[in-house]
Amino acid sequence: MKHLQIIIIVCFSSCIPLNLNHDIQYLKPTLPDLIFIDKGTFYMGIDFDGDTYDNYPKHIVSLDSFNIGKYEVTNKEFCSFLNSEGNKKDNDGKLWYFWDNNKYDFKEKDIYLYERKGEFYVKKGYDNYPIRFISWNAAEAYCIWLSQKTNRKFRLPTEAEWEYVARSGGGNYSYSWVESKNTDSTFCNYGDASYYKTLSKKRKLYYPKTSYNDGFKELSPVGAYIPNGLGVYDMSGNVSEFCLDWYMSRYYSISPNNNPCCLDTNLITSSEIGKVVRGGNFKVPLHWCSNFNRGGRGVFISGKGNYVGFRIVEVFE
Repeated sequence: MKHLQIIIIVCFSSCIPLNLNHDIQYLKPTLPDLIFIDKGTFYMGIDFDGDTYDNYPKHIVSLDSFNIGKYEVTNKEFCSFLNSEGNKKDNDGKLWYFWDNNKYDFKEKDIYLYERKGEFYVKKGYDNYPIRFISWNAAEAYCIWLSQKTNRKFRLPTEAEWEYVARSGGGNYSYSWVESKNTDSTFCNYGDASYYKTLSKKRKLYYPKTSYNDGFKELSPVGAYIPNGLGVYDMSGNVSEFCLDWYMSRYYSISPNNNPCCLDTNLITSSEIGKVVRGGNFKVPLHWCSNFNRGGRGVFISGKGNYVGFRIVEVFE
């Protein structure tokens, strides 16, 4: 009888679902929360101050109305996409969603969305953390997929749209929280004192020390901090965000005034091959999270990282 009990227990344990830890497999597409942004005109960029590199000259930009994601796209939302379309490969042979233990300074516990037998799951408690370890092509593919599922038109924000929203409608604000009516909370997730402690001695030499504690050692869930004046969250910090434009360091000097977007690869140099990223992230000093700070990341594997994500824009036609 004792032997029979053991056999029954073993058989039962082999039938336990693989998601015993309550990790969730999301299948149905979820439309991210959106904020309406009315058309407007503003001065994009800053005046040359002797120290600026790629965010001048200040120039007039006019934008049509659009919707923008209230939050960065989350693990839950991206998981539905992967379960629908699969994790396909970019032209460099690497998967859309991919991490390299040898390249990034993270631990396996930091992987919040993972594959199990061809299906994707989100680690318990991390539904609303921003997706990362994705290529720009993966972000674009998500927008195309969501457009098809909803019969609406989604894409990544242009760099001009992104800055207009980050500055609460083009105001002269260096960081996204300045225009917020709610200032009784910490401001954004950047490389704070807790992150500074994780750096090697060599990296600390190049990283400004701070006593500020933003409440998270690394990544934070979306919406953990105060929104900006338009009700949009995490435009400063958490994860850097892909934009639609190709990165060109001198684009502001030739930018058109109406709905600008750098899509012509003939304008960029071989050293600039990448897409614009904005907003800074949890690994960088505060000034890198400025609404005016620009950067570029590769489209394929060179663009993936544990600090790059995206949000969506809906356009009206």
